[in-house]
Amino acid sequence: MLARIADALEARHPPDPDPANLPMADAYVWNKAKRRLSPVDSINRVELRL
Repeated sequence: MLARIADALEARHPPDPDPANLPMADAYVWNKAKRRLSPVDSINRVELRL
């Protein structure tokens, strides 16, 4: 009985995905379907001088 309950809970709440490799991009967007950050290929930038 407890095994069935555990299986049902795991099916509703899958384990967290592997951590993203953050150093591989300059910007990220949250991907809700994959539950992780996805790198952004093209970034519009304005250079600021401080």
